[in-house]
Amino acid sequence: MLSNSTIRTYLNDTLQETTGGGVSLLEAPLLGGSSRYVAGFITSKPFNEIRYTINQPAGIGFGTTNIYYAVAKKYCEGDSLECNDYTRLSVPNHPVDIDINNTGLTGLACVGCSVNNPGRILDNDTSNFANINLIAGVGSTGRISVKNGYGPYRADSIPMWAGFEISTGQLITLNILNNISIKTYLKDSLIESSSPATLFVDGDIFSSTGRHFVGFKVTKSFDEIEFSVTNTGGDIGTTNVYAAAVKRYCKGPDLECNKYTKLTQPTHPVDLDINKLGISGIACVLCDVKDPGKILDSNPDNYAIIDLVAGVGSTGTISVRNGYGSYRGDTIPMWAGFEISTAQLITANILNNVTISTYLNGVFRESSTAATLFVEGDVFSASERQFVGFKVTKEFDEIVYSVTNTGGDIGLTNVYSAAVRKYCDTPLSCNIETREYVPAYPVDINYHRTGNEGLACALCGVDNPNRVIDESDSNFAQIYVPVGVAGGAGISVRNGYGPYPAGTYAAFEVSKTNLIDVAALGGVTIELYKNNQLVQSGTGVSEIVSGNSTILSSTDHRLVGIVSNVEFDEARIVIRNVGQVNLGTTNVYNFYVMKGCPGEFDCQTSTALIRPDYAVVIEDSRTGINSGVACVGCTVNRPDFVINSDSLDVSTINLLAGGLGTSGSISVRDLSIVYPSGTLAGFVVRDPNPIIQAGLLSGITIQTYLNGSLQETKSGGGALIDVNALLPWLGVGSGKHAIGFNTSNPFNEIRITYTTLVQGLSYLDVYYAFADARYVSGSGFDCFAYIDAVNDINQTPVIHL
Repeated sequence: MLSNSTIRTYLNDTLQETTGGGVSLLEAPLLGGSSRYVAGFITSKPFNEIRYTINQPAGIGFGTTNIYYAVAKKYCEGDSLECNDYTRLSVPNHPVDIDINNTGLTGLACVGCSVNNPGRILDNDTSNFANINLIAGVGSTGRISVKNGYGPYRADSIPMWAGFEISTGQLITLNILNNISIKTYLKDSLIESSSPATLFVDGDIFSSTGRHFVGFKVTKSFDEIEFSVTNTGGDIGTTNVYAAAVKRYCKGPDLECNKYTKLTQPTHPVDLDINKLGISGIACVLCDVKDPGKILDSNPDNYAIIDLVAGVGSTGTISVRNGYGSYRGDTIPMWAGFEISTAQLITANILNNVTISTYLNGVFRESSTAATLFVEGDVFSASERQFVGFKVTKEFDEIVYSVTNTGGDIGLTNVYSAAVRKYCDTPLSCNIETREYVPAYPVDINYHRTGNEGLACALCGVDNPNRVIDESDSNFAQIYVPVGVAGGAGISVRNGYGPYPAGTYAAFEVSKTNLIDVAALGGVTIELYKNNQLVQSGTGVSEIVSGNSTILSSTDHRLVGIVSNVEFDEARIVIRNVGQVNLGTTNVYNFYVMKGCPGEFDCQTSTALIRPDYAVVIEDSRTGINSGVACVGCTVNRPDFVINSDSLDVSTINLLAGGLGTSGSISVRDLSIVYPSGTLAGFVVRDPNPIIQAGLLSGITIQTYLNGSLQETKSGGGALIDVNALLPWLGVGSGKHAIGFNTSNPFNEIRITYTTLVQGLSYLDVYYAFADARYVSGSGFDCFAYIDAVNDINQTPVIHL
């Protein structure tokens, strides 16, 4: 009947416009029995008269048509579109009508097919729906189309999605989506059309009773959206259509530095990509991807489930796509992945089955391998949540998670959300140890170099490795290598932003319980990597810098590290039982780096080796009460005070409880400078005992080392110089003495040892180490032209400036 109806407008009896072959727009239920509805068209010219005509073809009886009144409707701009959320196009909030020309049945004739109550999708009752019934209509298509009478949606300049909210009696699968098409029009001309590959679906798409938003990202302006479904074979059932909808994609908030950002609606412009979602590979009746839409909602505890319990050879996949733009992994160091949990431990076997991939505009960009995946969370605890992903190097707008059952019961994987992380650099200060933790610094645990070393040490392992980089400085991981077991285990920390420069000190804070002596350090290895390639490794006291530090809160903690000769982006500590040394369990608290910057050292230098002027550490393997004469109550109090910048801080070697021959030491190592031969080297000390000078020097030994190897040893008044009598020394006074000697070999470490030789000489205060270049000649120095002095503390010094 409506196709034989015509509506015309006139202005002062002059025809303005006509609808031609039937009315074009409807409001209120169509084909609803005795229901009343409004029929008309959108005018483009002024008018003051409306005429309705119905033409009855020969042989067809329309019966009686009731005309209630003429209608004119002023279209107003609809409500503003919410960011990243679906806006249902209903009356009167939006200027929309049903386009009758694109609504109804087409294709092969179908007696039992129908499009019922399309006007219901325009009302404000969200429970109302139209339905398209194609139960027996192979080759038939049902359509519903909604038109905006005010003006177009500017998808050419605003990223947008267009589609419909629907439900079906069937599961929303690729087979169903192959029968669905969404089209857009502008002024009755076709603009864009979806394909199954471009459709996005929101909601529980694997539920036969759920409601879903089905549509596609549009790129051109439009004023009309059409939904169509075609029966290509079999019983496609009934499709309920609740509303046409649009979504305006808005840029999500800026990514926070070094934090995981979960990509959920409506905060972020994300959708599920149906074409990369579901079960593939070898058929598995019991396998399933359940509730995938839950990974998009804002409830952080909701999750989808990938069930591959019995599906050997099957793969489960979930994909999340950004509708607004892309993530610039090509120019900004970034990580991409998902937050998951499993009923199994996250082990190498599990990660070998996981692949995370990125896409841009539907085109594959890059994917992880097991070796490049990074995990954050308690990876050695089943059921804990972890972020699993990889550092990307290319631009992308979509992240895909897939897991394959390669054998056995891989169990269930809970997927909470897709996530991205922007790595930001935090510049390092010279000669200051920096504890690197998330989110202040761009660090990850590299799981593939964390844990036991293969099958050789099945009983070795690591607990809570992620605690090494968490915000708490008191939490600790544990590396356990059982007594009597040959093998080892380690923890590896990687910088996601980029490499550390050569000359950086990389160290792990450990408890000293099992690393108390030099022999134990033989079981410790520090490895450095760049781009997953080993670039440097050090084992034992000659290669590892083991130190106390002003930043450590506990006196039984130490730093165990290495000074890099090359750039690196990853550091690993490995604990192994070696020889007769069994390390048992080692607590690892934190990861530190220090950018070593050389201090100024020239002919005019006469200075304390303290931070941040110099890149110095306390070499712990040569610091403390020495073995030999037992002394339970003897201590070396706060040796780290020797290298800090506070002139009032002092370390004390306390031998009060020891007998004659008891000794204690403090050793200072410079990570950046090798001091040339001829350097005057030593320590500023104060003897709190009443006996000074001869008694003081007789109990002191000073040694120099180069990269852990002993260079020279000087002891007592016959070999050591009290520099106070030779030079007006910086900072010396109030009973302080600068004690040292003129070196004959290059060195980068100075050690002072105080030994009880006279009962009552039980304390020695140590302020700082010093190096003086006034006597250096060679190695780029020629300082004798500036100063010449008599090297004898018993004579009056002669100084030539």
